[in-house]
Order: sequence, then structure tokens, then C-alpha cells
Amino acid sequence: MAAGGTGTDYRLPGTVPGRKRRNGRRRNRRWWATELSSHDEPKIDCHNHVFDPARFPYAADAYYLPSGQEVGTPAQLTRVFDAYGVRHAVVVGPNSGYGEDHNECLLDMVARSEGRFKAIAVVSNNVGRTELERLRAANIIGVTFNAALLGVDYYRNTAALLSELRDLDFLLLLPDPADRRTLLWDTPRRLFAFDG
Repeated sequence: MAAGGTGTDYRLPGTVPGRKRRNGRRRNRRWWATELSSHDEPKIDCHNHVFDPARFPYAADAYYLPSGQEVGTPAQLTRVFDAYGVRHAVVVGPNSGYGEDHNECLLDMVARSEGRFKAIAVVSNNVGRTELERLRAANIIGVTFNAALLGVDYYRNTAALLSELRDLDFLLLLPDPADRRTLLWDTPRRLFAFDG
């Protein structure tokens, strides 16, 4: 509460509003200088998508083609981040629109960011080591599995891919907790062991 017991008070933790002295003058008159705005706090957006079908056409085999308000170009997304004070972001390759192995829009977003953004790509189960290394060099930090769309069985025989991801120090994004348990239950524990 603000001094006087009404309203909202946005102060740093531990600061105290000015209290009245007996003579009616306030002590600590500058307590208001510690007020914060949501723009003052550092922010990282950890999951967002970018769609730019004008420059990066959708895949012919995509199951869903975002349109209208669902479409957001790299420039538009960057302006939104700037407006809200988002300093860094992890851009996740969408399964809709571009499908597997169509990461051009994602790579363009990361390249334009000058290190501000990293990304999670969508790849096929049989992606080669060379392609994974190319993605890694372009600030891709991991891949995502979409068992909700493709089913858990689609990812059952991915031990070789998981091994490559571990060797390259990639993250693996499994959005649904139930899919994580089901998919990884039979996966050899050594694929997820930490070195050192």
C-alpha cells in the first residue's frame, strides 16, 4: 500500500515510504525515486514463434498454415520485444507452417538479431550430423519434438539423434510432460548423462 494506506506502491523491496515527523515534514522524501516500471526489469522471452510466408513460403506438406494475426515477421517480433523491453529471446521453430527441416525463417530471425536471440529448431529424426553442426554454428541451441502432433511412436527410434544432440550439447524441447515420460521411459540413461 502507498503511504497513507491506499493505492498501489511500486517500490524496490526493502524501501520505506517517507514517514511524517511530528512537525509534519517527511523523512526520506525521495522514496518515490525507487519506483519500478515493468520496462526497467530485464526480460527474456523463452518461447515464441515467427512466421514470414511472404519471404519464407510454407512447406507444401505443412498440416496447418498460419494466417492473419498469427503471422509475425522477424521485424515485427523484434519491434514487439523492443516495445516491451525484452532483451533476449529463445525463438522456437514452429511445427505448423514450416514443418521439419524448414528452418530458414528461424535462421533469418537469429541472424538478424546480432546475438540477441537463440533458437530451437525443428528437425527430422534422420537429420545428419553436418546439418546439426550447421544449425549449432548459427546460434541454434536445441531441437524440439512435437509428439502432440506426430505421436509418441514417431520418436521411439531416435537414440542416434539423441546421442548426436547430447554430443553437440543441444537442448531437447519436449513440450508435454506426459509425452516426456512416455517417450523417454525406454531411452538409455547414458544419453542424458552429464559429463564431469
